[in-house]
Amino acid sequence: MDLFKWGRGEGQKARFEQAEQPVGQTMIWMCEKCGSKLSSDEHNNPTRLVQKALKSIISEHKDKRNMRAMVSTCMNMCPKEKIAASIVNLKSGQTRFIAFEVTEPVEQIALNLYKELQ
Repeated sequence: MDLFKWGRGEGQKARFEQAEQPVGQTMIWMCEKCGSKLSSDEHNNPTRLVQKALKSIISEHKDKRNMRAMVSTCMNMCPKEKIAASIVNLKSGQTRFIAFEVTEPVEQIALNLYKELQ
């Protein structure tokens, strides 16, 4: 019994199909590696904490269909003592790269980022 013969036939290339846009307006990616450099405890990674707080704010404002907050791997920006992030406006096609410090409470940082996403 050959378990690996299902799916694409030999010599067939993977097909990429247009998918439905998962969010209507804005997405933000925040670098997890930057956060890990700021905290040695993986459970207190500032990037993850900010993402969680930002997702909560987005949910409270009922903007889940318009905004999405995600964590990414390294963006090769590596700002010293800061977290790199990328904000993509899907309507205009504009992308902005920002860096932010974790010098205030996570909830305040998330609120400031939420305002940037609007």
